[in-house]
Amino acid sequence: MISKFNIMGNLSLIGELDIDTQLTPIDIIRENNIQVVLNRKIIGVQVGGVFGNIVFGSKMDTKIENMLDELSKNYIFYIDELFCPVDYVRFLSRFLIREMKLKTKSIYNFNEWIENIVQGKSSISQFNEYENVLNNFDNIIVLDRAKIIILSLINKFKDTFIEHVEEKKCSTGICRTLLLAQCINACPAEIHIPGYVSLMKKNDYKSGYALMRKSNPLSLICGKVCARPCEDRCRRKEIEENVGVRALQRYVCINALENKNFEEDKAKSNGKKISIIGAGPAGLSIAYFLQRTGYQIELYEKSSKSGGVLSHYIPSYRLEMSDIMEEVNLITKLGVNIHYNTEVGKDISFDELKKNSDAVVIAVGANIGRTIDSISSNKNVFTALDFLSNIKQNNKVNIGKRVIVIGGGDVAMDSARTAIRLDDTENVTVVSLEEFEQMPASLEEKKLAKSENINFLSGHGLDNIKGDDKLTIQFSKCLSVFDLDGKFSPILSKNEIKTIEADTIILAVGQYADLGFIGNQNIKEFLNIEKNVYAIGDVIRASTAIAAISDAKKVAIKIDKSLGGTGLYLGDEIDIPDEPLSIKSWDYQLKDESIREINNIKGDFDEVVHTYTKEDASYEATRCMRCDRNSTQPLFLRK
Repeated sequence: MISKFNIMGNLSLIGELDIDTQLTPIDIIRENNIQVVLNRKIIGVQVGGVFGNIVFGSKMDTKIENMLDELSKNYIFYIDELFCPVDYVRFLSRFLIREMKLKTKSIYNFNEWIENIVQGKSSISQFNEYENVLNNFDNIIVLDRAKIIILSLINKFKDTFIEHVEEKKCSTGICRTLLLAQCINACPAEIHIPGYVSLMKKNDYKSGYALMRKSNPLSLICGKVCARPCEDRCRRKEIEENVGVRALQRYVCINALENKNFEEDKAKSNGKKISIIGAGPAGLSIAYFLQRTGYQIELYEKSSKSGGVLSHYIPSYRLEMSDIMEEVNLITKLGVNIHYNTEVGKDISFDELKKNSDAVVIAVGANIGRTIDSISSNKNVFTALDFLSNIKQNNKVNIGKRVIVIGGGDVAMDSARTAIRLDDTENVTVVSLEEFEQMPASLEEKKLAKSENINFLSGHGLDNIKGDDKLTIQFSKCLSVFDLDGKFSPILSKNEIKTIEADTIILAVGQYADLGFIGNQNIKEFLNIEKNVYAIGDVIRASTAIAAISDAKKVAIKIDKSLGGTGLYLGDEIDIPDEPLSIKSWDYQLKDESIREINNIKGDFDEVVHTYTKEDASYEATRCMRCDRNSTQPLFLRK
């Protein structure tokens, strides 16, 4: 049956379409070649209007006709990954009151319940009353449908509701009353970005850097390699282009540390000791937060240097070791003891750490590269981590003239851009399951790789490999990477095959942690049994450096609370200037950091990106719209 439906959502094609109700919502997307804006993923769909059936994941493959009933209107609303279920429940409560004119006590009680969550006034005990609140709904058909929708959203997105309640945070940035500015909310560490930009405009670099360190003690490092989620949600981007947040962060940090005299105080010792395993971004950060708060930190690192992934794998053309040590030294100046070349489970037992510590933190990171079973035994196949580590240690690596890097993330970009710098390499090709736009690597890294003549075969997966010294590899077209439930489940087509000859394959297909010192148990099950043992960073979930730093602060708060503390000590409050915006703010367009021209890339591992000049930094800072005060704070005027 063909019917007219209004297609809604953040899509390339919206409006009224003739739809065959024998199709599924996914069929409609495919047959009409509809794209989601900004390459976001569709996670769900609501068919039938405000009170229509709402489904997620694999249930989106249900025929339209089977999702319609007597309450349905001819609307199909596609839900993308920036959907906030809490905000949608709030919308339903307001729709019932304002549009449906249902102004009963039970509806008002429900509205008060959800408004308290959205405004940060709810507790977990109040949230857990949701079944009682909904069960008191009046016996009206539309309320029965609303109740079904609300319960389905709470059951599917319970963690999101709890995040709103306990952390007073909306990760999508939709619930505006819970955030100060979109950029702060999007940053996993919640750095006060407008604050340090304003301090920079006053040439107060040290205060700007100190403000960053309240959330991120590795701010200089992140100013060079952060994935920049803040810039994706910058409100200026809704008008034209985002503010260069990371570039400004880098500029502030470099100027604050220029004279090597940046100082921090700390709280009086409380006599308690914390042992941390791993001196990567997560381990260093939690050491900083707890040492400043009065704990004595003993940090155990099995290698000869701090930094984890930062020092062992990230190429120096992105991040110099001197920058890492700049901030490591600030952490050790506070009294953190780092025991280098000390492997837990070998040089010291895990049980000994537990016995002699008030708490133990596992922050070892993911330091073992994943392989593909069918090719892992081939002598010309390397994992990306092994390859990058050898290059960082100046070990000779013979990868031949033709190199294939398999993977689509930033580690794949690091591997490809490193390989092209080796003397013998003539051709490097990155092969990814994802299409180029959907590859998880940052757009910046993908652009720089292209500028360095890296080739891309996107949307293909490994099918077959032949040969020993010289490899002949077949790649099949990838039809999809994830299933409708978001699980990794690539589907390859045998009808379209590309064949490439190569000398070496570098696998950048993920990594995992070495947890031999706890018997390689499931880390989450292990933590449920052990008392005063915590884990952060890549041990818990694959993450970026800034996400690991965010985890570190959250766990530091938990440890302090469990040991009778009164909260983390982060230094004195820093006043943020409240100067008016320049009228010229609207005239300026994004000024990117400049890229160093490379005449001969072979052996050139010097930094590629140049830091802003003072003039450029001042220019870019002027583009910040100060959303922390101009978008969310009410303005009270005298009458």
